[in-house]
Amino acid sequence: SNEVINNFATIIQKGDTKELIKTLGENVEINIDGNRQTLNKLKTEEIIRNFINQHPLSKFEYMHKGSNGSSAYAIAKYASKAEVYR
Repeated sequence: SNEVINNFATIIQKGDTKELIKTLGENVEINIDGNRQTLNKLKTEEIIRNFINQHPLSKFEYMHKGSNGSSAYAIAKYASKAEVYR
């Protein structure tokens, strides 16, 4: 839902990945820098936590939001001090 997507931005900006898993379904499709995977929510939290630790957030913004039936998705731009990820 759009609420989950909006909450995701707040959670990422805070770096609170433990809160993140409360908002996710059991399986999550994640694509970081072209590496697309479908993972359970605990593994998703681990990957996002590691990513945030390795690439501290400078700026986060949504480029596109949408839905497909009961699923919601978003494409975002995550900028660290050194690099920008989509």
